[in-house]
Amino acid sequence: MPTDIGDVVWSVAFSPDGKTLAGGNGGGILQLWDVTDSAQPTLLSNWEGHHSTYVWSVAFSADGKTLASGSSKRTIRLWNVDDPEHPTELGQPLTGHTDGLSSVAFSRDGKTLASGSIDGTVRLWNITDPAQPRPLGQPLTGHTDAVTSVAFSPDGKTLASGSNDRTVRLWNIPDTLLTGHTNAVTSVAFSPDGKTLASGSNDRTVRLWDVTDPAHPTQPGDHPWTAATASEAFGRWCSARTVGRWPPAATVSCSCGMLPIPHALRSWGNL
Repeated sequence: MPTDIGDVVWSVAFSPDGKTLAGGNGGGILQLWDVTDSAQPTLLSNWEGHHSTYVWSVAFSADGKTLASGSSKRTIRLWNVDDPEHPTELGQPLTGHTDGLSSVAFSRDGKTLASGSIDGTVRLWNITDPAQPRPLGQPLTGHTDAVTSVAFSPDGKTLASGSNDRTVRLWNIPDTLLTGHTNAVTSVAFSPDGKTLASGSNDRTVRLWDVTDPAHPTQPGDHPWTAATASEAFGRWCSARTVGRWPPAATVSCSCGMLPIPHALRSWGNL
């Protein structure tokens, strides 16, 4: 059943165990929902996480105990959600970006947080102690437009970032530039085994990249799938729970492309 969280919902994320859903809206409000029974979700908590601003991104740590939220006012906040009915803030807000936070992501071991911003940079944060987070090195630069999405590989050694400059970068020092999209890259995600990267774009395609060797990524095949083929492939992938079971084509054609944003992917590793 639909639930109303009071404003435009900009970001949602499931906890790792799938029992809790976090949401952030256009009024700075964060909410946690018990979705154990998806037909009857129950509101657990509702609080002003960011004062009078958009919450553009939320993400859970791998153990489900910490929630990160990024806002349009350039700040990231960390929340202890071990007791989802009484979330509490951890430490001070993370600052450093010069524009809004479009994406946040935790590494699998929970020790590093990555953030992507409209300022075109990616930043890394040491959150080994979430109550005392600190920056890790200098901002990762290279994109020429807003960074819209960031994602860690399962082993935590490679970070992918997608941008309005139509590229994806793999940060593995040196970083790797993946080109092919003809419009803004809006989302990136790794397969569970870390060998395949998917990128979605405003050009209405999804591309699959073989990143077994992050320094030399390849794109098997190079022809769009029909919507029907894509749907069938997604079904097989969901059943197999591995991107490795997809057909060999690397570009998926779809009928969305709702957001007018720019186009590129990058990935970074050994962080």
